Amino acid sequence: MADGFNFQPRVKEPESAMIPGMAAPQPRVASDLPAAAPLALVMPTGMTPTPGPGPYALQEPAAWVYDFDPATGQSRASFNGVVLFAGASPGIVTTFNGRSGDIVLTGADLTATGGAVGVVDGSNAAAGRVGEFLSAQVLIGSALALVSAATTNITSLALSAGDWEVSGNICFNINPAVTSVYLVATLNTVSATLPTRPNGGAFSEITTANASGNLIGSLPVSPLRVSLAAPATVYLISYATFIGGTVAAYGYLSARRVR
Repeated sequence: MADGFNFQPRVKEPESAMIPGMAAPQPRVASDLPAAAPLALVMPTGMTPTPGPGPYALQEPAAWVYDFDPATGQSRASFNGVVLFAGASPGIVTTFNGRSGDIVLTGADLTATGGAVGVVDGSNAAAGRVGEFLSAQVLIGSALALVSAATTNITSLALSAGDWEVSGNICFNINPAVTSVYLVATLNTVSATLPTRPNGGAFSEITTANASGNLIGSLPVSPLRVSLAAPATVYLISYATFIGGTVAAYGYLSARRVR
Protein backbone atom coordinates (compact mmCIF):
# COMPACT_ATOMS: atom_id res chain seq x y z
CA MET A 1 0.00 0.00 0.00
CA ALA A 2 1.29 3.46 -0.87
CA ASP A 3 1.98 5.79 2.10
CA GLY A 4 1.48 9.09 0.31
CA PHE A 5 5.22 9.77 0.20
CA ASN A 6 6.04 6.97 -2.22
CA PHE A 7 7.54 5.03 0.72
CA GLN A 8 6.37 1.48 0.85
CA PRO A 9 7.20 -1.42 3.16
CA ARG A 10 10.03 -3.61 2.08
CA VAL A 11 9.18 -7.14 1.08
CA LYS A 12 7.95 -9.24 4.00
CA GLU A 13 7.94 -6.22 6.40
CA PRO A 14 4.66 -5.72 8.29
CA GLU A 15 2.82 -2.52 7.66
CA SER A 16 2.61 0.13 10.42
CA ALA A 17 -0.69 0.18 12.27
CA MET A 18 -0.38 3.95 12.82
CA ILE A 19 0.54 5.17 9.35
CA PRO A 20 -0.78 3.10 6.43
CA GLY A 21 1.91 2.15 3.98
CA MET A 22 4.80 2.65 6.48
CA ALA A 23 6.81 -0.22 7.78
CA ALA A 24 6.08 -1.18 11.39
CA PRO A 25 8.92 -0.55 13.90
CA GLN A 26 11.02 -3.58 14.59
CA PRO A 27 11.74 -4.76 18.18
CA ARG A 28 15.31 -4.24 19.45
CA VAL A 29 17.25 -6.84 21.33
CA ALA A 30 20.18 -6.43 23.69
CA SER A 31 22.65 -7.56 21.05
CA ASP A 32 21.64 -4.59 18.88
CA LEU A 33 22.70 -2.00 21.56
CA PRO A 34 26.27 -0.69 21.87
CA ALA A 35 28.23 -1.76 24.91
CA ALA A 36 27.81 0.72 27.83
CA ALA A 37 30.93 2.55 28.98
CA PRO A 38 31.84 2.01 32.64
CA LEU A 39 30.76 4.84 35.01
CA ALA A 40 33.74 6.78 36.36
CA LEU A 41 33.82 9.58 38.99
CA VAL A 42 36.58 12.10 38.35
CA MET A 43 38.02 14.13 41.27
CA PRO A 44 38.07 17.87 40.42
CA THR A 45 41.52 19.41 40.08
CA GLY A 46 42.91 20.59 43.41
CA MET A 47 40.42 18.67 45.58
CA THR A 48 41.80 16.33 48.22
CA PRO A 49 39.96 13.01 48.72
CA THR A 50 38.06 12.86 52.02
CA PRO A 51 39.26 10.02 54.26
CA GLY A 52 36.76 7.59 55.66
CA PRO A 53 33.54 6.23 54.23
CA GLY A 54 31.45 8.29 51.81
CA PRO A 55 29.52 9.81 50.35
CA TYR A 56 29.11 12.91 52.55
CA ALA A 57 26.17 15.32 52.37
CA LEU A 58 27.19 18.98 52.28
CA GLN A 59 24.91 21.60 53.86
CA GLU A 60 25.15 25.34 53.36
CA PRO A 61 25.16 27.60 56.46
CA ALA A 62 21.90 29.24 57.41
CA ALA A 63 21.38 32.42 55.43
CA TRP A 64 20.95 35.81 57.10
CA VAL A 65 17.45 37.25 56.84
CA TYR A 66 17.11 41.03 56.53
CA ASP A 67 13.82 42.76 57.23
CA PHE A 68 12.25 45.89 58.74
CA ASP A 69 10.48 46.29 62.08
CA PRO A 70 7.50 48.59 61.45
CA ALA A 71 6.93 49.02 65.21
CA THR A 72 10.35 50.57 65.91
CA GLY A 73 11.43 51.72 62.46
CA GLN A 74 14.63 49.68 62.74
CA SER A 75 16.24 47.40 60.20
CA ARG A 76 16.90 43.87 61.45
CA ALA A 77 19.22 41.02 60.57
CA SER A 78 18.75 37.50 61.90
CA PHE A 79 19.67 33.91 61.19
CA ASN A 80 18.98 30.50 62.65
CA GLY A 81 22.17 29.65 64.50
CA VAL A 82 24.71 30.95 67.01
CA VAL A 83 27.52 33.51 66.91
CA LEU A 84 30.79 31.77 67.76
CA PHE A 85 33.94 33.56 68.87
CA ALA A 86 36.67 31.03 68.08
CA GLY A 87 39.46 31.57 70.58
CA ALA A 88 41.94 29.34 68.76
CA SER A 89 42.99 32.00 66.26
CA PRO A 90 45.25 34.94 67.15
CA GLY A 91 43.43 38.23 67.55
CA ILE A 92 40.02 36.66 68.20
CA VAL A 93 37.92 37.29 71.32
CA THR A 94 38.94 34.80 74.03
CA THR A 95 37.12 36.26 77.04
CA PHE A 96 33.66 37.85 77.20
CA ASN A 97 31.26 38.46 80.09
CA GLY A 98 33.26 36.25 82.43
CA ARG A 99 33.54 33.35 79.96
CA SER A 100 36.69 32.17 78.21
CA GLY A 101 37.68 29.85 75.38
CA ASP A 102 35.32 29.40 72.42
CA ILE A 103 32.41 31.69 73.30
CA VAL A 104 28.86 31.35 71.97
CA LEU A 105 27.02 34.68 72.02
CA THR A 106 23.61 34.19 73.69
CA GLY A 107 20.52 36.30 74.24
CA ALA A 108 21.75 37.14 77.74
CA ASP A 109 24.67 39.03 76.17
CA LEU A 110 22.31 41.49 74.48
CA THR A 111 20.06 44.20 75.87
CA ALA A 112 16.39 44.51 75.05
CA THR A 113 17.26 47.16 72.47
CA GLY A 114 19.88 45.00 70.78
CA GLY A 115 23.07 46.54 72.20
CA ALA A 116 25.95 44.50 73.61
CA VAL A 117 26.01 44.13 77.39
CA GLY A 118 29.18 45.30 79.11
CA VAL A 119 31.42 42.98 81.11
CA VAL A 120 30.43 42.31 84.71
CA ASP A 121 33.57 40.60 86.01
CA GLY A 122 35.75 43.68 86.58
CA SER A 123 38.18 42.69 83.80
CA ASN A 124 40.08 45.08 81.53
CA ALA A 125 39.87 45.22 77.75
CA ALA A 126 42.98 43.80 76.09
CA ALA A 127 45.43 46.04 74.26
CA GLY A 128 44.10 46.98 70.85
CA ARG A 129 40.47 46.20 71.80
CA VAL A 130 37.67 48.72 72.02
CA GLY A 131 37.49 49.79 75.67
CA GLU A 132 41.24 49.57 76.29
CA PHE A 133 42.09 51.93 79.15
CA LEU A 134 45.38 53.63 80.01
CA SER A 135 46.25 56.07 82.78
CA ALA A 136 49.16 57.87 84.40
CA GLN A 137 49.40 60.14 87.40
CA VAL A 138 51.77 62.24 89.47
CA LEU A 139 50.91 62.32 93.18
CA ILE A 140 51.14 65.38 95.43
CA GLY A 141 54.37 64.13 96.99
CA SER A 142 56.00 64.23 93.54
CA ALA A 143 54.58 67.59 92.44
CA LEU A 144 56.66 69.40 89.82
CA ALA A 145 57.96 72.91 90.47
CA LEU A 146 56.72 75.27 87.76
CA VAL A 147 58.67 78.09 86.19
CA SER A 148 56.76 81.30 85.56
CA ALA A 149 55.84 81.88 81.90
CA ALA A 150 56.87 78.35 80.90
CA THR A 151 55.08 75.17 79.88
CA THR A 152 55.66 71.93 81.77
CA ASN A 153 54.73 68.33 80.94
CA ILE A 154 53.05 66.94 84.07
CA THR A 155 52.75 63.38 82.69
CA SER A 156 52.11 61.56 79.39
CA LEU A 157 50.71 58.41 77.77
CA ALA A 158 52.01 56.48 74.76
CA LEU A 159 49.04 55.64 72.55
CA SER A 160 48.91 53.11 69.72
CA ALA A 161 47.07 53.88 66.49
CA GLY A 162 43.34 54.21 67.08
CA ASP A 163 40.52 56.52 68.10
CA TRP A 164 41.02 57.63 71.71
CA GLU A 165 39.19 59.79 74.25
CA VAL A 166 41.72 61.51 76.53
CA SER A 167 41.07 63.58 79.65
CA GLY A 168 42.72 64.57 82.92
CA ASN A 169 43.21 67.22 85.57
CA ILE A 170 46.04 69.26 87.10
CA CYS A 171 46.26 70.26 90.75
CA PHE A 172 48.30 73.29 91.86
CA ASN A 173 50.03 74.12 95.15
CA ILE A 174 50.57 77.89 95.47
CA ASN A 175 52.56 79.16 98.45
CA PRO A 176 51.63 82.32 100.40
CA ALA A 177 54.32 84.46 98.79
CA VAL A 178 52.55 84.34 95.40
CA THR A 179 50.43 87.47 94.99
CA SER A 180 48.76 86.67 91.67
CA VAL A 181 48.81 83.71 89.32
CA TYR A 182 47.56 82.63 85.88
CA LEU A 183 47.20 78.86 85.40
CA VAL A 184 46.51 76.60 82.38
CA ALA A 185 45.78 72.86 82.15
CA THR A 186 45.54 71.30 78.70
CA LEU A 187 46.40 68.37 76.41
CA ASN A 188 48.57 68.13 73.33
CA THR A 189 50.42 65.56 71.22
CA VAL A 190 53.35 68.00 71.03
CA SER A 191 55.56 68.03 74.10
CA ALA A 192 55.56 71.14 76.36
CA THR A 193 53.55 73.14 73.82
CA LEU A 194 50.26 74.96 74.40
CA PRO A 195 47.63 74.14 71.77
CA THR A 196 45.42 76.75 70.15
CA ARG A 197 42.27 77.52 72.13
CA PRO A 198 39.72 75.98 72.54
CA ASN A 199 41.58 72.73 71.66
CA GLY A 200 38.40 70.67 71.28
CA GLY A 201 37.26 71.77 74.74
CA ALA A 202 40.41 70.44 76.43
CA PHE A 203 41.74 73.81 77.63
CA SER A 204 41.18 75.14 81.15
CA GLU A 205 42.60 78.40 82.53
CA ILE A 206 42.16 80.70 85.50
CA THR A 207 43.62 83.93 86.92
CA THR A 208 43.45 84.45 90.66
CA ALA A 209 44.90 86.44 93.53
CA ASN A 210 46.38 84.40 96.34
CA ALA A 211 44.79 84.57 99.78
CA SER A 212 46.71 84.13 102.99
CA GLY A 213 48.14 80.65 103.39
CA ASN A 214 48.79 78.02 100.74
CA LEU A 215 46.24 77.90 97.91
CA ILE A 216 45.45 74.49 96.46
CA GLY A 217 43.40 74.41 93.28
CA SER A 218 42.54 71.98 90.49
CA LEU A 219 41.75 72.51 86.81
CA PRO A 220 39.89 69.70 85.00
CA VAL A 221 40.71 68.97 81.36
CA SER A 222 37.64 68.01 79.32
CA PRO A 223 37.75 64.87 77.13
CA LEU A 224 39.61 65.33 73.86
CA ARG A 225 39.33 63.07 70.83
CA VAL A 226 42.77 61.93 69.69
CA SER A 227 42.50 59.94 66.44
CA LEU A 228 45.79 58.36 65.40
CA ALA A 229 46.87 56.55 62.23
CA ALA A 230 50.22 55.77 63.90
CA PRO A 231 51.48 55.57 67.50
CA ALA A 232 51.91 58.90 69.31
CA THR A 233 52.32 60.37 72.79
CA VAL A 234 49.73 62.63 74.43
CA TYR A 235 50.90 65.07 77.11
CA LEU A 236 49.15 66.61 80.13
CA ILE A 237 50.55 70.16 80.06
CA SER A 238 50.63 72.99 82.57
CA TYR A 239 51.44 76.64 82.02
CA ALA A 240 51.72 79.27 84.75
CA THR A 241 52.69 82.90 85.22
CA PHE A 242 52.97 84.16 88.78
CA ILE A 243 54.50 86.90 90.88
CA GLY A 244 56.56 85.97 93.92
CA GLY A 245 56.72 82.64 95.71
CA THR A 246 56.50 79.18 94.12
CA VAL A 247 53.91 77.07 92.31
CA ALA A 248 53.98 73.29 91.98
CA ALA A 249 51.71 70.99 89.94
CA TYR A 250 50.69 67.33 89.81
CA GLY A 251 47.86 65.55 88.07
CA TYR A 252 46.13 62.62 86.40
CA LEU A 253 45.81 61.61 82.72
CA SER A 254 43.66 58.85 81.21
CA ALA A 255 42.80 57.55 77.74
CA ARG A 256 40.17 55.06 76.55
CA ARG A 257 40.06 53.49 73.09
CA VAL A 258 36.58 54.07 71.68
CA ARG A 259 37.18 52.33 68.33
